[in-house]
Formats: sequence, structure tokens, C-alpha cells
Amino acid sequence: MHISVSPNGLFVCLFVFLILLQLTLQIILFERTQVKSDFLDALSKAENQVRDYQSQFQTLNHNFQKLGTTYINIYFSISISISPSTLI
Repeated sequence: MHISVSPNGLFVCLFVFLILLQLTLQIILFERTQVKSDFLDALSKAENQVRDYQSQFQTLNHNFQKLGTTYINIYFSISISISPSTLI
């Protein structure tokens, strides 16, 4: 069996193939852009969470430092008021 293809038919097949190839590449690029966009969104959200946690940690650290200073001041004021000289 012999199939004969005219040059015009070959040209049409090649043209259709190139159009399909171009569409496939556009779809791949679009999906890649979507994945990149989703990744950048997730990264941005993660960075914001890190900033929030860092701020909360700094606030807690500051509060604990204030509490520690207050505890030390109370301890020394009690130990000074109950010094051995006042017990005699």
C-alpha cells in the first residue's frame, strides 16, 4: 500500500503540528507561572508569620526581663529589710 501526500497536504500537517506545539508550550509556561506564583505567595505568607512570631517573641522576652528585674528588686528590698542588724 502506497500513500501519496501532496506538498500542500504536508504543509498543512506541518502547520497544524506547529500550532499544537505552540499551544502546548503556552500551557506549560502558564502552569509554570501559576506554580511560581503560588510558591511566591506561600513564601510571602511564611515570611509574614516569621515576622509576627519574632515580634511576639520580642514582646515576651521584654516582659520576662521586666519580671526578672522586678523579682530581683523585690528580693533585695526584702533581704535589706530583714538584714541581721535589724533582727538584733
